[in-house]
Amino acid sequence: MASTDIFDLIAQGDVESIRTVVADIPGVGRSMNAQGMSALMMALYHRRQDIVALLRPGAEPLNIHEAAALGDVSAILRAVEANTDAVNRMSADGFTPLHIACYFGNHDAALACLNHGADLHAVSANPSRLCPIHSAAAGGHREIIQLLLRNGADPNCVQHGGWTALHSAAGHGHVEMVRTLLDGGAHAHQASDDGKTPADMARERSHGQLAGWLEEL
Repeated sequence: MASTDIFDLIAQGDVESIRTVVADIPGVGRSMNAQGMSALMMALYHRRQDIVALLRPGAEPLNIHEAAALGDVSAILRAVEANTDAVNRMSADGFTPLHIACYFGNHDAALACLNHGADLHAVSANPSRLCPIHSAAAGGHREIIQLLLRNGADPNCVQHGGWTALHSAAGHGHVEMVRTLLDGGAHAHQASDDGKTPADMARERSHGQLAGWLEEL
């Protein structure tokens, strides 16, 4: 089986076939798809830790984006020691290491990135136009939101469509994250490009009590 087939197997979640491929091609985790993403990174995005465990041994050395997704602080530090610009390098799908650490909820990895010059307000190089705080909100990671706010992140920065982290938190019914963002200066009534407020997002997703509370602020 060609190593390029590994991406189909990951998408299918075919663990036994992947086990066979790894036995034949130990370094298959380093294989890249047409977009330049490694098989290991794809498995991480698919949240398949069983597949990650199979691919990772042959995928060393990790690149900084893989390290951020895995929460491997040592690998992040090695990358920035080799090249200080690596901390703000965009991945194949347009994210910095900080975006990725935030999305995967890896607090120590995010902190390592920040301590080595990561841009808090880096905008993803893809149509979503996300800042790291949007990635943290999308992943549902309140403690990462707190870390970013303590380091000066703008709680009201907007992604494509005018959406804020508060829109995301409200839409997912994450009450404590909503409180954290509001305490950090998020605007409760900031509207998206199509006029929707965080309360609107909460109500659309059946979080009526949260929507009512936001409207009363």
